[in-house]
Amino acid sequence: MKDPQSLLNHLCAWVECETTFQRELSAILDTQERAVLAGDAAAVAESVEQVQAVLERAPERAERRVQVFTDLGELWQVAVRFLTLSSIAERFGPCADHLVALRSELRTATADVVRRQRRISKFVATHRRVTRDILEALFGAENGGPLECEGTLLNAEA
Repeated sequence: MKDPQSLLNHLCAWVECETTFQRELSAILDTQERAVLAGDAAAVAESVEQVQAVLERAPERAERRVQVFTDLGELWQVAVRFLTLSSIAERFGPCADHLVALRSELRTATADVVRRQRRISKFVATHRRVTRDILEALFGAENGGPLECEGTLLNAEA
């Protein structure tokens, strides 16, 4: 069985790594959001590639988390699915004050990423609807169906 303090240290290191990841992703999403608003397709494509590159590291981070949570579950004889950063901090007590602070930072960073992703999604969806509405106004919908249906082609020569 591993030393509890060592497991806490590994968990804190993972939380710090995850927070750094979320902040890096947030910065890329900020760039992507500005590119979407500016209509800069090249910058959007570049930011999508950056996001993909960052997300490729996700399995490694997830593996680290699973290992630490599994070790903690074995230590306390608790199913891993019941462990959260809060419950782990409670079990460690006062010596986990650093974990509590890191958890708060991670929560803030993750909330920022979620907020940015939702904003970008709304911008893109709005742009798509506007484009569809313009095309339907200019060319009409084929067979009375909306342009977004699969297989719908636009007769640009008409």
